[in-house]
Amino acid sequence: MSSCYSAEIYVSPAGSDSGTGTVNRPYRTLAKASAHAKPGDTVYLETGTYRETLAPTLSGKAGAPITFVAAQNAKPIISGCDVIDGWTKNSDGQWAASVDWDLGLGKNQVFLNGIPLIEARYPNKATYSLFEHDLSPIRFPEREVITGEAFESGKGGYWEGAYFFGHGYEAWAYQCARVASSKNGELHFDLGSLSYPWFEKPMNWGDPVRLKQGDGAGFLYGLPAFLDAPGEWFWDEGEVRLIAPNRVSQIGKSEARRRIWSLDIRQQDHIVVRGIQFTGGAISIQGNHNILENCHGIYLSHFLNFDNGYVFDGGHVEGVGVRVKGENNIIRSCLIEKTAAGGVALFGKANQVIRSVIQDVGYAGTYGACINISGEKHKVFFNTLRRAGRDCLHLNTGAMAKGGHSIMFNDISHPGMVCMDAGIFYTFGTNGKAEDGTLTRIAYNWVHDSQDHLPSPGIYLDNYCCNYLVDHNVVWNVPEDAAIRINAPSKGNQIVHNTVFNTKPIGSRIHNVFPRYNPDEDVWNNKETYDVVLMNNLDLEEYAEKFLTDPDSLIFSLKLGVEARKSDEYVEGVTFGRSYLGAYPPGIAAWTAGHKGVAGQALLESLGIAPLDRF
Repeated sequence: MSSCYSAEIYVSPAGSDSGTGTVNRPYRTLAKASAHAKPGDTVYLETGTYRETLAPTLSGKAGAPITFVAAQNAKPIISGCDVIDGWTKNSDGQWAASVDWDLGLGKNQVFLNGIPLIEARYPNKATYSLFEHDLSPIRFPEREVITGEAFESGKGGYWEGAYFFGHGYEAWAYQCARVASSKNGELHFDLGSLSYPWFEKPMNWGDPVRLKQGDGAGFLYGLPAFLDAPGEWFWDEGEVRLIAPNRVSQIGKSEARRRIWSLDIRQQDHIVVRGIQFTGGAISIQGNHNILENCHGIYLSHFLNFDNGYVFDGGHVEGVGVRVKGENNIIRSCLIEKTAAGGVALFGKANQVIRSVIQDVGYAGTYGACINISGEKHKVFFNTLRRAGRDCLHLNTGAMAKGGHSIMFNDISHPGMVCMDAGIFYTFGTNGKAEDGTLTRIAYNWVHDSQDHLPSPGIYLDNYCCNYLVDHNVVWNVPEDAAIRINAPSKGNQIVHNTVFNTKPIGSRIHNVFPRYNPDEDVWNNKETYDVVLMNNLDLEEYAEKFLTDPDSLIFSLKLGVEARKSDEYVEGVTFGRSYLGAYPPGIAAWTAGHKGVAGQALLESLGIAPLDRF
């Protein structure tokens, strides 16, 4: 006979694992509380910092999940960091403390009063900004060699053993490598340490003159001689040394990364985690029907060296802030920010990200986005995605890219903070169709404010993309590129009922790379393949105020009486009610996007968004 009894278990950093787990005698560790939690139980976390990984040991059940939640009025923090104490000041003015762990070059990170300090580097960093790397110009006379004025002062062998972080002139992704030797201002790299892609890779069909002239940039780190500026630290053989930031006379609360995971759900189902802050360690959710709700993740991942800049996590399993793998998992009402690579990565099937803010991600210069999507039929509804090193929302290529996703009512903006050739939404070489024929639908989103370099479109269907439905989006402030760029070859893509302004026209930028990188030669066998439907779009150029209600206040519905903007064309399954131009169907309440966005029930029902989705 099964029991319906549900227990309440309490845990507090001030408790004891020899306690009873009650509110008056709480456990001290999450591990102890987790070991006692059974389906239907709730673990309440009291205020304090838990320096361990939350790793549930059992699964819950449908209708009886295991819940880990902040206790009433509590503010628990689960940290991947440990405290560093015992600081002493050396005669040279540097502070030093002993440590008995090391995550490896480029992966350690030291915090002072909750703020990350700078790993010792050359040239010195002038700002604490995540995205401003303060790079020095470099040139590439040979594949494994760079030169630059900043490196000419070093004597022979001076830079040997340092690590390079930077980019070539394309800056699609950043690169890193170990300096094997140096002479006469040249840095020669260890070929076995070159990250993919290396600088020469784009140059196989690009402009080798630009490699030699410059347009690349980078810095070095990893040598103790680089420790020479306020706010820098260096980790070496059981000791960390730092120079206090300006106006800091004593080293107060300091800590450093020690664990790669702050939350590790490993093949458990029906786990709910609610109201908890995570910091200094990534989040892994592997299983089905798990929920991460009303949580704050900050500084979840960090790295400066990586294997592959073309992947969302740089090749580090913990490189993405929140990794979701399984089916029917939900991330809801969360704030995820300040990650080295992607903020959230979705694998598996039918996972959801809803009503969340994901921002300031991808400072390591990989293909990490606010949200990276693989798998099939995920839902990304009513989120705010902003400020990404490369793309804000990226549909991944490869065997895990199955299609059929719904990406709706999101406010997406400010890509390309580190890399170039980025889209606010981006995908390359993907088929948007799921196995059951469902198309990937990108609809009812606000897409805006890209960087000034080119390419930098709003919605970017790069080469070899097929079976996407892009409708009812508002795209604006994309000055140097098309609001929606559809590169060739292209097949089965429908671009309908979008409103765009302060940008280049939809489809006005087209770049054809056939047959390079052909992902499926059975599908893409003709350079002239360009099957794109453009219908009922509203291009207002720079005249948005003339036709829209109040674009400065984000009210993008058409003004009353704008008869010239009607349409007689009806797109089956897409046009809402009678025919019209642009993103706002007449006769219904105007929708808004983002984590605070709203939409009328009739519109939501027409899109198959049921009330149980909790919008």
